[in-house]
Amino acid sequence: MNDSEFRATGSGGMKAAADDEEAMDKETQIRVRDAVLTMLQNADLDTTTEFKIRNTVSDFLGINLHLPNRKAFVKKIIEIFIVSTAEVSGIQETENLMTSERKTDVEETENLMTSERKTDVEETENLMMTSERKTDVEETENLMTSERKSDVEEETENPISGDQSSKMKETKKKGSMGSDNDESVICHLSKNRRVSIQEFKGMKLVSIREFYEKNGIQLPSHKGISLTCEQWAILRKSTSKIEAAVAKLK
Repeated sequence: MNDSEFRATGSGGMKAAADDEEAMDKETQIRVRDAVLTMLQNADLDTTTEFKIRNTVSDFLGINLHLPNRKAFVKKIIEIFIVSTAEVSGIQETENLMTSERKTDVEETENLMTSERKTDVEETENLMMTSERKTDVEETENLMTSERKSDVEEETENPISGDQSSKMKETKKKGSMGSDNDESVICHLSKNRRVSIQEFKGMKLVSIREFYEKNGIQLPSHKGISLTCEQWAILRKSTSKIEAAVAKLK
């Protein structure tokens, strides 16, 4: 509290003191004011009393502050200090509340942005996976259609009869079943299911497919899957996990 504030707020008490024979001069009033304010700033306001403040300042300055007008003067200083302290505290609480609200708004905005980015990534991944599966299916169907078309064209363009026809069918049947000299067929998983290596549009494929017999010839059906080299590598690395999962089902 500066001199102008003190004069504005404590003028009533000072005027009353001036009329009293025990009135303090201006210099003494300033000394009392400064001593009271210093004590208030360092005191516990919940336990400190007005009497204790007057008594302590009286001893410190060697002035009797228990006279009526001097008591009123000290009381006025204490009231002004308490009001100003409450106002400062209210301002700080308001600022803290505003800061907390702004922080909450920022966190909510960041969480919303993170959620939106996560959704975009998931949608992109799902779209890519769906597109890749669709491409694999189309390539497999094209490969199967091409193989069947080649077989039909070969039978139509090169008709044979008699013993030659029987021998040719037997040769094709053996070849399609995978003889020891046929490097494209790797193994037979069952009577009509086999694993073979094929090439389609410059891509090497590992084909696991069901075959069916027509006119004594084994032909590939649409039941099966063709894996690229990259897909086959992933499957091969996962064999231990597959075996462990199968073991749990037993």
